Amino acid sequence: MHIPLDVARTAQYGLELSNNGFGGGTEVGLERARQLSAGGKIHIEDIRNIRNFLARHHPVSRPTYIAWKEGGYKRSSEWKKRHGIVAWMIWGGDEALKWVNSAEVRGLLEKEYGKKYEVIGANHFMG
Repeated sequence: MHIPLDVARTAQYGLELSNNGFGGGTEVGLERARQLSAGGKIHIEDIRNIRNFLARHHPVSRPTYIAWKEGGYKRSSEWKKRHGIVAWMIWGGDEALKWVNSAEVRGLLEKEYGKKYEVIGANHFMG
């Protein structure tokens, strides 16, 4: 499967924020951002890992990202200290959430791993 362009762009922007003083993200996350931002094909196991990260971080990192987005994407020191922004974006952010929640990706995961994959954040607004 190919990495969607919007996922690659979000990961790239997350890397740019990290390089410009925004906190957040681990070496594993930054490496994932480099993989996603390069585009091209991605292995199903990597998609599963992205999905697992997004499921874990949906309730903790995404709200910080959403507050930053709704606040006008400011680059002030106040926002640079809020690690959820970069943490969410380097894994593809909302674009990756839509991707891994798609029927196509969930179907591939179900076929590969033999279990049901529910929509992440089905009970929350995913704007």
